[in-house]
Amino acid sequence: MARAEITADPDVKLNAIAQRAGVGQATLYRHFPTRADLLAEVYRAEPTSTHWSRPPTRCSPTTTR
Repeated sequence: MARAEITADPDVKLNAIAQRAGVGQATLYRHFPTRADLLAEVYRAEPTSTHWSRPPTRCSPTTTR
């Protein structure tokens, strides 16, 4: 929810995010005391674009005799 709001408007007010999420401002501020705390969590939880850029390689045993 917060990621969508911040992406749409980087200057969105935290009370608008709380309202859109259906929680009170006090609840939001209890979990994220500052805007920086909220942004850090949003970007920490965001998957990186390179994380799954390649499919995993299959490991196969190699015999050398």
